[in-house]
This record gives sequence, structure tokens and C-alpha cells, in this order.
Amino acid sequence: MNPGVALLLALPAPLTLYLVWRRVSQVRQVSGRAVIGVLVAGALAGVAATLITRFMLEWLGVRLTIEGSATSAALGMFLLAAPLAEAAKVAVVWPLYLSGRVVGSRAGLLYGVAAGAGFALAAAPLGAASLDLRALSVAMVLLGVPVQLFSSGLWGYWLGRGPGGRWFGVAWLLAVVLHGTYALLIASGSPKLVAAALPMTLTMGAAGALALRDLTGSDAPRSQLLRVLPEPPSLRAMRQALGRRDRPLLLHWIGIGGLVTLGVMLVNVAVAVWLGHRLGVDFTLAESAGSEAGGPLALLGSAILLAFPLGGFLVARASGAESVLEPALGACIALVLLALTLAVSTPLGVLISVGLAPVAFLLACVGAWFGVGGE
Repeated sequence: MNPGVALLLALPAPLTLYLVWRRVSQVRQVSGRAVIGVLVAGALAGVAATLITRFMLEWLGVRLTIEGSATSAALGMFLLAAPLAEAAKVAVVWPLYLSGRVVGSRAGLLYGVAAGAGFALAAAPLGAASLDLRALSVAMVLLGVPVQLFSSGLWGYWLGRGPGGRWFGVAWLLAVVLHGTYALLIASGSPKLVAAALPMTLTMGAAGALALRDLTGSDAPRSQLLRVLPEPPSLRAMRQALGRRDRPLLLHWIGIGGLVTLGVMLVNVAVAVWLGHRLGVDFTLAESAGSEAGGPLALLGSAILLAFPLGGFLVARASGAESVLEPALGACIALVLLALTLAVSTPLGVLISVGLAPVAFLLACVGAWFGVGGE
């Protein structure tokens, strides 16, 4: 792929940074020169980290694509590529932190996103140099951008939030795991695994938008179309709903929640198969390695994901719980059972389940939040 084309595909990164910059600037003064400096430094860090990662992987004989060893690819991603990328972005923001300019979660989030945007602008052309210009390659480059911004925004938020950044280390490790899982799906070159990263992309976008709304406030009226839909919960309200509120954990409802979610999942898959047959969808193509597997997999995947908010809602209503914790943990049990089932047929199913874990947890929390009548 031409580096210029890859650079155009990475333009959502600086555009997202501009939107975050505008929102944060409405509530506090931020030096535009510092943000641009972090963006440029992030690009330089992206060049260095990408070239070092490529050299080390070639020296070790590790391939991240589906043709190589899955174990070697996972080790190379989680022990080298993802930690090096996040460490390089931290190195860009760290001088500002030491100088006392990263004060508050807003500033931390903004500078983290700026470092991630610069990194994405550099990594996209370098990573796409060995790819052919086709639909799958375009999807790989496009989907590779959001995780750079989200992962650095995650640890940037906590770097500026706590005194001394006490939760920064935990947030950084979480960002590495998220980055590694997501990037492993993208780098595999498998249409199925690349498609499995799309729900994670949407979840990162939704979580980022909610976090930005909480940090900067949102007094703008909703459009006529959005007024018909229920207003999504804020992250603050979701954190409160996850609390136990000085009561014992209802273990039996966690087990029931897992079974209910699994049952809803089976019903949804059955409905999806029936609907697919009515629409003429050939489900035998789901085993294909080509792009023709996209239609059946999208239908089945949507049915599975829909089970988590529905299951969370039903369990929250039936249990009369004041917290979304039990339905959310029940969704985790259902996801583990799904992963074990998929592992029997294909080892890639475990990787897909791990990638969908944060998506399923968030969807279950949202469904349960509406079930408990949270505000």
C-alpha cells in the first residue's frame, strides 16, 4: 500500500485529537503549542517504536500474521510490540508530567490522546508498506488507529487524575493488554479476526465519548432524533451502579445471570439463523477464509453481542438488585462458557472471546443499568 494512502486513512487520529482539544479547551486553558509538540513527538516515537519492533520480530523470527505460530505471535505482541508502543507514548508525555503541566484528568487525557494521534500517523504508513491495496488492508489500517488514541488516553487520564499518578501503573498495564489484544486481531490478516475487532472499536469510541462528556460537561440539547432514544448513562453513574452499596454480593444471581445470558444467546443465534435463511444467507460460508464470510459472521456476531445487554436487563429486573455488578459478573461467566465452547472447534475462538470481553462487559452493564432504573 502506498504510504500516502495509509496516511490519509490515519487522518481520523488528528481529527479526533482536534475534537478532544476543543472540548477540553471549553473548560480549561490548554497550550496549543504543547499539544502540537506532543503530537509531533508522538509521531517521532511512533517511527522509532515501529522500526525497533519490526527489527526485533524479524530477528526473533516471529510473525504476527495468521500464517505464523499463534503462541509466538501472542508473545511477540504482549511482550514486545504493545509494551514498547505504550512506553514510547509515555516517554512523550512524561516531560510535561515532570514539569507539572499534566494537572487533572482533562489535561492527562488530552496529552495522552495527542501522543496516540502522533503515533498513529507514523505507524500507519510504516505498517501498511508491506500490504496490498485491497479492502482488507484498508480495514486493517483504519481499525488500527483507534486503539492508539484510546490506550494512551486511558493511562493519560489516570496520570493526571490521582496524586502522583498512583493508578497510572495499573492503567498502563490495562492499556498494554487492550492494545495487544486489539492489535493482534488486526495484525492477523484474517478477515474473521479483523472483523472481530470492530465491536471493540465501537466500544472504545463510546467509552471515550462518555468519558469526555463526564470531564467537560454536556449542556447542549439533544437532537429531535436522539430524544426518542433513552439517554446513555454517564461513567459516573455507571461507577456508582457497580458499587455494592454495603450489601453482600448475591452469588446465586451471578450464576443465574450467566445461565440467563447464555440462554438468551442461544435464542438470539436461533433467530439469526432463521432470519438468515429467510434472507438467503449461506451460513456455510462462515468457515471460509475469504471476505465472503463477513455476512454470516456479522449476523451471528450481532446476535451474540445482543444477548449481553438483554441478559443484563433481565437479570437486573428479576433480581431487584440495586447494583449492576451481579448481572455484569454473570455476563463474564457466560463469556467464559462461550470461549470454552469455541475452543473446542478452533483456537482462534478463544482470541475472539478475549477481544470481545470488554465489549460484552460494557453491554451487560448498560443493559443492567436500565434494568435497575439507574439515572
